[in-house]
Amino acid sequence: MWAKRLDFFHQQASPKPPSPIYPLTRQVLEAKFPAGKTFPRYALQLARQLYQNYKLNLAVDVKPNPQPEPPQTKTPLDAIAAFNLLWQHEFKKTQEKILKIRHFSNSELIQMLREALEALEVAKIQPRLLPSEKYHNSSLSCQLPQVSGKVGLVWTEDSNLMNFFHFMNACHKTINHNLCQKLYLIRETGLGNAQNKGYTLYKQIFTGMHHVHIIPSLESVHYLATYHSLVNAAAAGELVVGDRTPNIPELQSIVREAKILHDCQLLQDLGIFAQTQSKQPDLVNPKDEQLLKAKKYMLSLVETQQLLGRSILENNMLTFDMRLTPETINQLICELVDEQKIQVSDPGTNRADQFIFWVPKSAV
Repeated sequence: MWAKRLDFFHQQASPKPPSPIYPLTRQVLEAKFPAGKTFPRYALQLARQLYQNYKLNLAVDVKPNPQPEPPQTKTPLDAIAAFNLLWQHEFKKTQEKILKIRHFSNSELIQMLREALEALEVAKIQPRLLPSEKYHNSSLSCQLPQVSGKVGLVWTEDSNLMNFFHFMNACHKTINHNLCQKLYLIRETGLGNAQNKGYTLYKQIFTGMHHVHIIPSLESVHYLATYHSLVNAAAAGELVVGDRTPNIPELQSIVREAKILHDCQLLQDLGIFAQTQSKQPDLVNPKDEQLLKAKKYMLSLVETQQLLGRSILENNMLTFDMRLTPETINQLICELVDEQKIQVSDPGTNRADQFIFWVPKSAV
């Protein structure tokens, strides 16, 4: 497997490498797995880590202005950067697949929300708040950071207005029975009009400042659905983040460290992030958001690869977002260089001959 993966690079090398698995060695493989056998995934993970270390040594060698304390060659692959890359790929797949919020049932939506809240360590999460056998799976309770007392979260996208009336009736009973101190209704679908009983009951409950109606965006659901797919993969033991195969608690820890859910508008509206101001959609420049995401992706790509050709980086960025231009990509590279997060070898040479490498924080 090692030889097959490296053959493409060996064919382009001059002079030819001394062995089919160079720069890897059989001795390292035998030392890592003394029993003489292992799973293919673990063998490939070892090879990836060794190859990354080899490239990091090259990065230190080509660095124009070496720092007094170069990064250690045994530094493990950064799981946060690897996760950011994985997230961007999975998020893009979710966007292409999920075209409307009602792709999911109410119970699926509240379950995905619950998984995100658990990852963010929201306190006292309990399912089935509504006192209704039909609708309790569309609700939960928890303790939100900025709200005193027990909070109820209910989510329905049912377009049937009679069902909406019964759902509102269940919400009314929840409040009357004092099952929560504050109730949040999450719903993007229309509410009907003054001629509908459900709308009338909705106005009674959610008119005013206490109980709140949040209109979720499709992008927020994309965040929840992407995380949900990663949770399922972790539960099945099929999630790979860099050189790791995290279980659900480890995935939750990575998500918190990466702060990947902080951009989910729905979670912002719920006040999960105490220091985060909710975005004003009409004031956000979509182009700026596009560039910020591209810049984050670029840094994660360089950080995980540690050293790669500039032309390869540019091709990866065009694959990530076809709206990017070579000029924009060059601008992002320059910004990251100015921020001392990456460096470019031989800046005065032809771009096609340049290498981009990561600058660890410890070396800045």
